Formats: sequence, structure tokens, C-alpha cells
Amino acid sequence: DKLSKPGAFYADTAIRILLPGTTGKLASKMMKAGDKLGVTKKLTQSLNDAAGLAALEAKPVFRNAVDGLKLTDVPGIALKNDGATSYLEKSATPDLKLKVRPLVSSALTKVGAFSQLGKIGSSSKLLGLAGLTPEKLTDSVTDQTLKGIFNYIGREEAGLRGNVLGVGKAILGTIN
Repeated sequence: DKLSKPGAFYADTAIRILLPGTTGKLASKMMKAGDKLGVTKKLTQSLNDAAGLAALEAKPVFRNAVDGLKLTDVPGIALKNDGATSYLEKSATPDLKLKVRPLVSSALTKVGAFSQLGKIGSSSKLLGLAGLTPEKLTDSVTDQTLKGIFNYIGREEAGLRGNVLGVGKAILGTIN
């Protein structure tokens, strides 16, 4: 729910969705320059908005993964610091990819990312050289969205494991 709020992906630099091929020092500097010039910032924000729209649809897939939990899964979840995150990633990723990719594609259309890509592509040799197509953009945003969701879940899990007593008290307080 938190990641589906407008601007949540973009605001969190640990999970921010970037244009494909924009990792590394040189590419990062070029993207920052493009953002300052206003060439890529709107597109980057649109990619993150699309990820947020798709993230909302991940909830039922996670619920199915939890419903499919077996007794044999419990030790791995309980004994590893990232056990719950690893379990969800392993059990939910195939279904998430199938569900999230069309949502990302639809969201990219809805937020105008493909039209922005076309406009920038015609005026920017950088994107043309990168071979950035709507298909590649959809794949990249889908992969980055899933990576961001699991990164976020991992941080939440670490916070819960770091405050077991507080979480326990909060749960017991809701039972009364």
C-alpha cells in the first residue's frame, strides 16, 4: 500500500526506477544533467508512477504466497534475517512477473511514458544509441518494480525483527 502512493517509488532513492542503461558513473552524470535540463525528469517520474500503480496489484499475489506457506517453509523464514522476504521473493516472483508486466505496460501508457520516450528519443541521441524501445522500457520497469518491492519488504522485515518486543506488544494490544 505504501509503495502505491503517488511519488513513493520516486521519493525513495533506494528503489527509484531509472531509465534502462542509466547505471554507472557516466550514465548517472548524464541522467542528472538530463534531469536538470528537464529532458528526462518527467519521464523518470512517470516510470516511478507506473511502478506505484503496478505495486498496488501485487497484494493478492503476496496473499496467495502466504496462503501457500508450508510447515517446511517456517524454519527458513524464522531462522534467517531475511527469511520472510526470501520466501516471498521465491514463491511470488513468477506470478508477480506475469501480473505486473501488463500492469506496468498499461501504467506506462497511462502516465504518458511511451509518448515522452518517443519525444525524447527523437531529440536525444543518447536514448537512440541505447536502443530504448517501449518493450525494453516495459521489461526494465517491471524488473525494477519487483526489485524495489522486495527491497522495501526486506527493510520492513529488518525493522520488525529489530523490534520484536514492540511488534509483539502491538499485536497483543490489538487482540483485546
